Amino acid sequence: MARKSNALTAREVTAIKVPGRYADGAGLYLQVSPKVKSDSVTKSWLFRFTFNGKPKQMGLGSLNTVSLAEARGTALECRKLVQAGIDPISAKRHAPPKKQRHYSLRRSKILQRNIFA
Repeated sequence: MARKSNALTAREVTAIKVPGRYADGAGLYLQVSPKVKSDSVTKSWLFRFTFNGKPKQMGLGSLNTVSLAEARGTALECRKLVQAGIDPISAKRHAPPKKQRHYSLRRSKILQRNIFA
C-alpha cells in the first residue's frame, strides 16, 4: 500500500489549534506547540527522517514564514538528499550563505547623492 502524501490542506493548517504533530505525509509534519503564558499556539514545519539507522528531525521554519507548498518542496529536496546518502542537516549547515541585499549601503549611497548633488 502506498503512503498517503499531501494529507493537509492550507485551510486545515490554519484551523488547527490543538497542540501536537500533524502528518502531511512523506516525513513532513506540522508541529503545533502552546505558547508560554498565552492561550494561543505556535506552528512550525518539521521534516522527520532516518539517516544511518538513527531517527532525526529537521526544522523547516515557522508557518508565518514558510507556506505549506514551500514546506513540501523543501521536504522533497531533503528526501532526495537522504536517498543520495547525504544528511540534509549537515548539508544545510555547510551550504554557502544565501546572497543578501545590502539595503543600508544602497540607501546611504542614495542619500549621499541627494545631499551632495
